[in-house]
Amino acid sequence: MVAREEPGFLLTHQLIGKALGISGASVHQYDKPEIQKQRKMGHVSIVGPSMDIVEAKLKSMLNEEILDGQTAAYRSVV
Repeated sequence: MVAREEPGFLLTHQLIGKALGISGASVHQYDKPEIQKQRKMGHVSIVGPSMDIVEAKLKSMLNEEILDGQTAAYRSVV
């Protein structure tokens, strides 16, 4: 079981919160019964009228200000 204090757990919740505020972004949670380290529990989809707009929305979601220095954690999924 993953502790709520772990950096990955906190980062995930920061990103979900940021995604919920972006138009065209949808958060998909898989309703798995147990959280485990390195287990995919969901994903975020972003849609828009052009790739440039989608990329701008993604960059907005991943800005370093909200990530508290944890930039390496999301680079592996981008």
